[in-house]
Formats: sequence, C-alpha cells, structure tokens
Amino acid sequence: MNCLDEPRDAEITPELTRRDFDDARSRAQFLELQFSHVADAIFVTEMDGRIVEANPAAWSGPKVPDGNLHAVGSPGTIHSATMKRKASAVWQGGLKDGRGTISTESGVLSDTGYSFARRFEGEPGTNPEELIAAAHASCFSMALSAQLGEAGLTPQRIETAATVTLEKLPDGFAVTASHLDVNVTIPGADEGKFNEAAKRAKEGCPISKLLNAKITMDARLNPAS
Repeated sequence: MNCLDEPRDAEITPELTRRDFDDARSRAQFLELQFSHVADAIFVTEMDGRIVEANPAAWSGPKVPDGNLHAVGSPGTIHSATMKRKASAVWQGGLKDGRGTISTESGVLSDTGYSFARRFEGEPGTNPEELIAAAHASCFSMALSAQLGEAGLTPQRIETAATVTLEKLPDGFAVTASHLDVNVTIPGADEGKFNEAAKRAKEGCPISKLLNAKITMDARLNPAS
C-alpha cells in the first residue's frame, strides 16, 4: 500500500471533506491498495491501477503511459507508486573481533554500533534481529489500526512487542520465528471483530509477508480506561 502526500487544506473542496479523505485513506492502508488524491477527487485502486473506489466516480485526469491510474498528486503530476527505504552498514575486521555501524536514510540511526558480542553474547547494543523485531512490531500495530478501522473500531492504544528468534540450523543461522504479544484498548469493542482484525493484520502486515518464518500472536483486548 502506498499513501501519497496529504492535500493542502486549500485543495479540499466542498465535495471532498477531511473526513472523506481520512476514511478513504484508512480503507486503503495495508490492504494492498493505493491511495491517490487529485484536488477534489479520491481514488482507491488495486496495485495494478484498477479503480475500485472513486469520489467523484468520474474523473478525466492524466494517466500514466500504460493507461492505468497510479499514484497521482496534484492535477497533471504523476508520482511513483513504489516506496523505497534505505539503510546501510559498514563492517570492519573479523567476525568476532570486528565492529560495524548501521545508518538509516532518515538519520534515526547514524553510525550506530553493532558487533558479534552484541548479537550473540548479550552485550548491550542493537543487532539485526532487534531491528527486525522493531520493524515487525511497528508495522503490525499500524496494520491492526487499519483493520480495526475497517471494522468500525477506533483503538485508544495498541501496544505490540515482537520477539524474533534466531536459531542455528544444519545449514547455518536463520530467523525462524517472530511472536507478537499484543495489548489493545478499545472503548466498547466487539471481541469477535477485534480477533478477526488482529488475525488479518498478522497475515497482511508487509513485514509479516517479508519474513520467511513462523509468525505467532497473543492478542488481548483490554477494557477502556
């Protein structure tokens, strides 16, 4: 799923209220759909560009050369429907005595250290599996929020802890599992709808799809405070 830049307030016409915009975007999130906003029109499309929702239904704006509507911002402007995120690592030295650094394009991580001891011997500091766990927990929480919105539920709080398992197998080390421990607070929630939303989020979360590992979950619905 790709969400495009939100429209400037000046672009929202009487035919397109902020609630219309937010509702359409919520329906598109993590459901393998794209969201596009063109001045006074909303489109929710399949990944091949086929329109499945439109408000207003008719629009004669520009299309990309293949004839499909992809990610469209302001009229006449075509944006890429593919999102790419970058991170880099530098390693110096041998496996056990060497040291490495991790950096992300956003700058959140900048030459952050990691090492064999931090990964395998419990030395304080980050490691690849911890970063995978953070990615899975954060991605799932957003996916669950989207699925709950589809079910007409608005969470007060979603708290997710992911535990990633690294095991030594006959052919070498592998990430074999990720377990999600989820606590959610939703006023007046229907437990059946909650459980179904959690199941869909676990299966549909992009990081869940990325991992070639067993994914398990314990999801608890807490009463509203």
